[in-house]
Amino acid sequence: MVEPQFPAAIDRYVNLGRFYDVERCKAQRSAICGQTEQYKAAYQRAYRALRAAGEVEDALRELMTEGWDRARLEKRTRGILSRELGRQGGGSGAVALRFLGGPTCQGMTLRFDTVEKLADRVYVLLDTYGLGDLLLRQAAALAARRCYDAVACPDPDRPQRLLHLILPELRLAFVTSREGMEYRGPAYRRIHLDSLLDPSAARRGKARCRFYRRMHRVLMEEACQGLGEAKAAHDLLEADYHPAVDFAGVQALAEEEWRRIEKLL
Repeated sequence: MVEPQFPAAIDRYVNLGRFYDVERCKAQRSAICGQTEQYKAAYQRAYRALRAAGEVEDALRELMTEGWDRARLEKRTRGILSRELGRQGGGSGAVALRFLGGPTCQGMTLRFDTVEKLADRVYVLLDTYGLGDLLLRQAAALAARRCYDAVACPDPDRPQRLLHLILPELRLAFVTSREGMEYRGPAYRRIHLDSLLDPSAARRGKARCRFYRRMHRVLMEEACQGLGEAKAAHDLLEADYHPAVDFAGVQALAEEEWRRIEKLL
């Protein structure tokens, strides 16, 4: 529900609730209430698992990135960007944020086919621990300054970090590939960001690293299972509501509202 700030003067109520057969819904009260509680509980379970997986991923990143070679990455980034973004683009420098994948009711879903449609040259960042965020942010900032429109793809676990960047005008993309999110398409260049880690730190944390990886996999599986159960319960809920809705009335109201909106355009 969104309350109008200026009812009738500027904003309007559109009441879709009038298209319910209330008596028929009341007859299904027990099933409707049970399925609603079931899908909400499944979502809560999934979100708890996702939050926990994010915490585990943060712990793993903190463990493995101690003493990493930031200066080497910055030098490599400057070289790539000077070569790929040396000229002015023909866009506005707009950056659109879009998720390219994430956990769903069908498991982890990845839409790398989007990359292959928009880019011919793909830099694949072999990056287990999130070092590529620095490169991607610098690339996005330079693209904006050079007037190239970009599609920046955040990490669904930690949206403040970037996983991928696509520059359609240049047919260029930077794509993160890691366990559970492997990019298997053709690569223009492969950048092994894991080689920037301190080998001694990696050896010291080897046992804990295995534990964190296992925990992250289990938690993500739990999250996807919870999302699947939520989807199943919601489908049953829709099946109960569907016969009690006057969809012809909904369609007629939608068309009426659209005609009203068209007059204002």
